[in-house]
Amino acid sequence: MKNVTFVRTSRSMGHRKLILGVFAGLLAFSATYEIENASAQLKGPTVKKQAIKQPVAKTQSVAKTQSYAETQLTALRSPLGAPCTSGAQCQSSFCSLVAKKCTRPNLPKTTMVWVPKPGGGTYGVDATEVTRSQYDEWLKLGINAAQPNYCSWNKDYAPLASCMQQPDVCKTGCNNHPQTCIDWCDAYVYCKAVGKRLCGKIDAGANSLTDMNDAAKSQWYRACSSGGVNDFPYGDNQDPNGVAPDRYACNIDDNHVSDQSSVPVGSLTTCQSATNGYQGIFDMSGNAQEWVDACDGNQGSTDLCALRGGFYNHYYAYDVRCDAPTPETRPRDGAASNYSLAMLGFRCCSDP
Repeated sequence: MKNVTFVRTSRSMGHRKLILGVFAGLLAFSATYEIENASAQLKGPTVKKQAIKQPVAKTQSVAKTQSYAETQLTALRSPLGAPCTSGAQCQSSFCSLVAKKCTRPNLPKTTMVWVPKPGGGTYGVDATEVTRSQYDEWLKLGINAAQPNYCSWNKDYAPLASCMQQPDVCKTGCNNHPQTCIDWCDAYVYCKAVGKRLCGKIDAGANSLTDMNDAAKSQWYRACSSGGVNDFPYGDNQDPNGVAPDRYACNIDDNHVSDQSSVPVGSLTTCQSATNGYQGIFDMSGNAQEWVDACDGNQGSTDLCALRGGFYNHYYAYDVRCDAPTPETRPRDGAASNYSLAMLGFRCCSDP
C-alpha cells in the first residue's frame, strides 16, 4: 500500500509541475505581448514623422520641376538683338517696338522726391516735368504698358507733329525742356511703362475732380502746396492786383525769363518749396501745365481731365495757384487745340 501511495503521490506532483509550467509560459507570453505592444506604441511618433516628411520631399520635387520648366522656357526665347514683335518672345522680356528686336531695358533716368504722407510714410514725385529727351528715349525703346479701355482711341504715343510746329514750342536745344504736345493717355502710359504712375490719389487710384485739391488725398496738390499750407509752391500770398506774388520765381507770363516759351526743367531754382520734405520739386507753377489722374469719368475721349499748375503764358494768380484746375479732354487731336497742347506736359508719381 505504501508503494502504491508513493507512486500516486509522484504522479500528482508531476501534474502539478506541468500545470505550473503551462501557467509560467502563459505569464511569459503575456509579458512579451505587453512589452511588444508598448514598444509598438513608443514607435508610433517615428512612423508619424516619416509620414510628415513625404510631402516635403514631394514639394521639393515640384519646385525642381518648375525651375527646370522656367529654365527651358527662357532658353526657348530669343536672345538680345533677335527679331521680335513682343517682350514675351525675348529672354530679356523686352522687345523694342521701333527696332523690332529683343533689347535690354534702359529706362529714362529721373530724380524723385519722397513727400511725407498724412499719417506717416512717403510717396514719390518726380522732381521735374518729364523732359523731351526722357520721352524720346522711351519712345525709341518701345517699352509700352497697357492702356485703359477708355484710351482705346489712342493709336500711338508720339507728340502731335502739328503741335510741335507751333511758334512758342521750343525748336533748338530742347532736350531738357518739358515734353508737351501729348495727351492724357500718352502721359498715363509713359508713367506706367517706366514703373510709376500718373500723379493721382495718395496710396492708389485716381482723384475725382472734387477731391483733387485735398492735400490728404491728392499726390500732386499735396506736393505743390507743401501739405496744403501754401497757395503757390514757393509761398502763400498773392499780389493785390491778382498777379502771382513773385512773378520771377517761376516761368509764367511777363516774367521776361522765357519770352513766352518753356525753359529747361528745374532751371528756376526759386520755383520750389522752402518747406522740409517738399524741397527739390520744381516748376509745379508755370513752365508746362501738367496732366494728372483726375477726370470726370471713364467713358473715353470726351472725359474731362484736370490740368495743374498753369504754364509759361499764364499771368494771373488764379491760373498758376496750386489749386487752380483747368479741365481738358483726353485726346491731343480732339477738343484741345494745337495752341493749348503746346503747353501741356506732365510728371510721374510713385508709391513706395
